[in-house]
Amino acid sequence: MFGDRAIVDIKSTEYQRIMNIYGETVGYDYLSRINSTIRKTIQLAQSDKIVLDDFTSNVELFAGKEAQKNEEKYIHSVEDYHRLVNYLEKQLDYETTVIYHVLYIIAKTGMRYGEAIGITDDDTKLEDHYLYTHRRYNTTTWGWTKAKNDTSIRAVPIDDKTVTVLPNMIKERKRINSLLQIKNKEKFLFFHYDLEQGLRHTYGSYLLHSHIDMGVVAKILGHKDIQMLIQVYGHTLTEKIDKEFKEVEQIMNRI
Repeated sequence: MFGDRAIVDIKSTEYQRIMNIYGETVGYDYLSRINSTIRKTIQLAQSDKIVLDDFTSNVELFAGKEAQKNEEKYIHSVEDYHRLVNYLEKQLDYETTVIYHVLYIIAKTGMRYGEAIGITDDDTKLEDHYLYTHRRYNTTTWGWTKAKNDTSIRAVPIDDKTVTVLPNMIKERKRINSLLQIKNKEKFLFFHYDLEQGLRHTYGSYLLHSHIDMGVVAKILGHKDIQMLIQVYGHTLTEKIDKEFKEVEQIMNRI
């Protein structure tokens, strides 16, 4: 959307133009969510005393694509359902993201999103082939909420395949959390540092993409040294290194 532009160089008029162009291809809800995420990232940076103009403050959102109709939001055939489950299963890679695991469990159990991400290790009864849901987790307020109603408190059966998938994910979760020295205080089944740190991670990526020195970013985020930064933001740093290698090559070609 912004290419290689540093965030400090983006002005309100330019941001409005970019959102107008992007809005021609997406619906209003999607466009609004993107704008909200960018705004919250800027606010987080400002709370850390980073001098940035909030170029999102006066933006007007215009979407050229109509909102999806209700009948288009659901799967209407068993074949499509099986294709979806098979696709999600092939995407399961905890180190990259836990989202596909969450979607996989929702597809295999019919749980609500808040119920699924609210499942803890203690609620996971693999030997008995069920997950126990009795409350929800709200990712907007980052807190627990009660079950929707009494009938929402229930044991949800899981099949043999799910019983195989979950232990593998838990093993990988514990390994990565130990490596990154992150504590899963609530014992979430689907815990992942991206879900835990959310905008903090987005903010860190923004700083790195905006050419802020790694040592400075590490200090702002409270990391002891850049080694932790390398472990957490490896994907971002790879892109940054590749780009800077090309810049070095261009400089040397001028000699």
